[in-house]
Amino acid sequence: MPEGTCSIEGCDSVLYVKGMCRPHYRRADKYGDPLYVAPVKRCAVEGCDRKYHANDYCEMHLARFNRNGDPGPADRVRAERKAPCLVEDCEEPSSAKMLCPKHYQRFLRFGDPLHVPKGAHPAGPVRHCKWCGKEFDKRVGGRLLCCSDKCRRIVELLVSRLSTYGMTVDRYRKIWDAQGGVCRLCGNEQQGRLETLAVDHDHACCPGKRSCGKCVRGLLCDRCNNGLGCFGDDVALIRSAADYVEAFRVSA
Repeated sequence: MPEGTCSIEGCDSVLYVKGMCRPHYRRADKYGDPLYVAPVKRCAVEGCDRKYHANDYCEMHLARFNRNGDPGPADRVRAERKAPCLVEDCEEPSSAKMLCPKHYQRFLRFGDPLHVPKGAHPAGPVRHCKWCGKEFDKRVGGRLLCCSDKCRRIVELLVSRLSTYGMTVDRYRKIWDAQGGVCRLCGNEQQGRLETLAVDHDHACCPGKRSCGKCVRGLLCDRCNNGLGCFGDDVALIRSAADYVEAFRVSA
């Protein structure tokens, strides 16, 4: 290969042949001019200077043409807000034939957007949230059937932990509701992102961290649960600690 650089002014590329680098030589060979720059093909719509994509149009106008049979104006068109569903008292945006997805599917299947199949919920595929009990559309709930991401994360956390205590999410929720969602001892809410309370059980029945489920006493915040753990569930020691604190309390 020849040594040196391209003879074209301002080009420092490696010499290829006939005093030129590879790109300039190819332009000279194809167009007769090493400095030739092919013009950029533009969209055929008048007033649009976007780069050609296919079928004489840029990407935007090609999409419009494929969708509507007309490329439309040169400028971008702000999408109009979808009109509400034609069904009375339905506030969902329309999807097709001026009906929301739910009523449109009923129209396709039964010929009537107001038709409710026997045994179906009139509001659609509704289920109750596994954690909070709120009704929600099961199509957006996911695998664990929860109404929101927060409820889903709580249920996933409990499912991974409650097997250790021989409990189910439903039983945990019943105890939670009975306590008003607060700690059984101090009456405060759990602090944290998911705000789930710890399960407390009788260690005399089941020593260690696992429980048979029958000896579960209640739900505690982390502070109270850790405090009982430090005292080892020793009733005499807990009473002695209470007497100690009471005896040395400074009068107001």
